[in-house]
Amino acid sequence: MLNDRKKIFAISALQKALEENRTLSLQELEDLFNAFGELVHIPEKELLTFIRNMSMCGVIHQNEVQQLLHKLTQILEDEQLSPSMVSAAIGADLIMRENGRIATKRAVIHDIVQKIVAPLSAERMRVAPTSERPAVDYCTVKFLGELYDILYDIRNVLKPDDRLIVTVLRDVNRIFLNPDYAEVLVSDDITQFPQLQFVEAYAQELQQTLAMLLRNTVALQKTGKFASVNQLTTALQQRFLIPLMQLLNIFNTMGRGVAVPEQEVAPIMQKLQDNGIVCENEITDVMNAIEASLTDTEAFSAAVVTRAMSPQLAVKEDGGIGSNRAIIRQIYSLDLMDSEGFDEERTATGARPKFIYNYASLRLMAELYKCLFQMSGSLREMDRAAVTVLNSIGQLFIKPDLKDTLNFNGTAELVPSHATQYELFNFRRIVEQLQRDPQVSV
Repeated sequence: MLNDRKKIFAISALQKALEENRTLSLQELEDLFNAFGELVHIPEKELLTFIRNMSMCGVIHQNEVQQLLHKLTQILEDEQLSPSMVSAAIGADLIMRENGRIATKRAVIHDIVQKIVAPLSAERMRVAPTSERPAVDYCTVKFLGELYDILYDIRNVLKPDDRLIVTVLRDVNRIFLNPDYAEVLVSDDITQFPQLQFVEAYAQELQQTLAMLLRNTVALQKTGKFASVNQLTTALQQRFLIPLMQLLNIFNTMGRGVAVPEQEVAPIMQKLQDNGIVCENEITDVMNAIEASLTDTEAFSAAVVTRAMSPQLAVKEDGGIGSNRAIIRQIYSLDLMDSEGFDEERTATGARPKFIYNYASLRLMAELYKCLFQMSGSLREMDRAAVTVLNSIGQLFIKPDLKDTLNFNGTAELVPSHATQYELFNFRRIVEQLQRDPQVSV
């Protein structure tokens, strides 16, 4: 395997990086994939298994399997199929997920749709939830929190008593609805709740505002507000997370009666757009839905806006929330793959073309070699050795947190989050076997 100069050069660079305890640069990774992957091909009889592996790994949607099979089968009529050819065939349909992984647009949209929360009915949104009527979900509560965060910025147009309430609920959003808590809040398993962590400045402001509220009998005159203040005070003192149902109860009871001036609704929607929660082209629809949902005696409020938006909300991968359209637009604009990264340079001699790499195409190649590794028993022995080493390289050195570093062709210190000592030991063992195995020489 290593009597080829390109392979010797690439593996020497790899060993040097390991000795220096650093990651590999984009150029070093490109050299490794070109050197070891140039003769790897996917057996025609295993093509369907390979494509199904891509679906199970989340690279493509299951409904795209047959379409891709047909496309790749046509390529096989003229030449053997390599991973770089697969990458070139599907590259135009791929986008970067928020977590740095690669998938087709259809797969990403499907995942987003799966996260959409069923809308709450208008009737259920008008009342505080009870144990008998638990009208609660993470999207709704988090959206209420984001609204009060925006209302805080325009609190001077509100009534003085409402300003205190808005300040409290803004800090409730920032402390108790931190996106880091999204997963445990959605699970609603109190036994798994972590100890509450917060920015001290927010906690101090919340404690001070709660103390002011306790002295303000007018602001606390409505049923339930006094109990909510006591609950928040206790939670801060004991540093425990409040479950979603109770958080919604706090927003509903404390926020009831906080009216939003009608002239401020449009600026609020603009702020939601600026924060990536809604898209510009859906603001008019949301405004119309808000007006249609208002009763003759009802004023604009956070609950009214939430009622209009809740059918469109979904959870982002980072624990934030947004409308379906906003999330899809953000994902598309994050790192749309440069189609040139999936092209192959044809050579005048007719030799196998060289593949052009960036982080996006490297990440895809890592996914493809992972799929091949899962079926390595069906590969030629020579291919199996190359697939094993390239799969390991992909898992260790093409991490989402290295995206920017790789795109600038830089390197970083090899820390445990990239590779544990056990993983490095196994990787070195694979490389050593590759170097001394005469059966896989070319």
